[in-house]
Amino acid sequence: MVAGAGKAGTGGGSGLLRLATIAGALFTTLVPVFANVAGDLWDWVRGVFVRIGDVSVYWLVLALALKTAESALIALSWRNILHRAEPQSTPSRRPKPGPPR
Repeated sequence: MVAGAGKAGTGGGSGLLRLATIAGALFTTLVPVFANVAGDLWDWVRGVFVRIGDVSVYWLVLALALKTAESALIALSWRNILHRAEPQSTPSRRPKPGPPR
């Protein structure tokens, strides 16, 4: 039997104390873990930017141009697919997701 159980007016305080103890234990355990993960993530991001800095600007511009062309070709492909599915309708230029204006 739990001490204090069944007595009027004493049950609420022990529950809050137990909750505070658990919260304190979780806090003292999770904060160092989060700090360790955040530190590792920061080191990874810094390493990525260092590696990007090692690449010449020519290659970065080329990669950006190729990715832009890829996105444009994917959009054109979808436009053609939609036109082929509904040849009598013209695809709208307005984005579909979101409320109508």
